[in-house]
Amino acid sequence: MKTINLIILIFCSLIFSSYEIHAQQKKKTTKKKHAKHKHKKAPAAALPIFTLSGKILIVNNYCGGAAPTQELLNIIREPQPCLEKYFFLKKGDANSAKNPVIDVIHVDSTGSFSVQLKKGTYCVIQDFQTKPLKLENYKESENFKFQGDECMRKYWSDCYQTIELNQNINDLIITTYKKCFGDGNPCMLYTGPMRP
Repeated sequence: MKTINLIILIFCSLIFSSYEIHAQQKKKTTKKKHAKHKHKKAPAAALPIFTLSGKILIVNNYCGGAAPTQELLNIIREPQPCLEKYFFLKKGDANSAKNPVIDVIHVDSTGSFSVQLKKGTYCVIQDFQTKPLKLENYKESENFKFQGDECMRKYWSDCYQTIELNQNINDLIITTYKKCFGDGNPCMLYTGPMRP
C-alpha cells in the first residue's frame, strides 16, 4: 500500500512540475512577443508625388554663308520643339556616379513632356553624364583645344538644370542650343577654320 501511495505521489509531482515548466515557457514567449511589438518602428511617411511637365526647346544657330538680315536671324533663332534630344533625371543638386538615373524626359511631337516624381531636388543631366567620366576621351585635336581636366570634371558634375519640386510644375522650359562646331562642350574650344 505504501508503495502504491509513493508511486501516486511521484506521478503527481511529475505532472505538477511539467505543468509549471510549460507555464513558465509560455510566459517567456509572451514577453518576447510583447517586447518585439513594443520596439517595432512605425513606417516612414511616404513623400507626396507631384507632376513635372513642360517643354524641351532648341535654339538654332546661323552657321556660314552670306551675312543674314536681322529678320532672318530672328526666325532662325526662334526656339523650336526639340525632338532629337532628351534628358535624364537624378536625385540631388549635382551629378554623381553614385546616384542612379531615376527617369528619362521624353518629348512628344510638340516638344512637351510630363513625369511624376516624389517631392525633392532633382538634377537634369545630358546623355554623356549618365556614363562614367573618362578624361582620356577628351583630348586636343587639329580643330579643338581641350580646356583641361578640371573644366571637364565640372562640366560632367554640373546639372544642366536643377529643379526643386515641392508642388506641381507645369511650365518648365529646358532650352538647348545648336552649335555650329562641336557638340557644345565648353571644355572643347573650337579653333579650326571657319566655314565659308
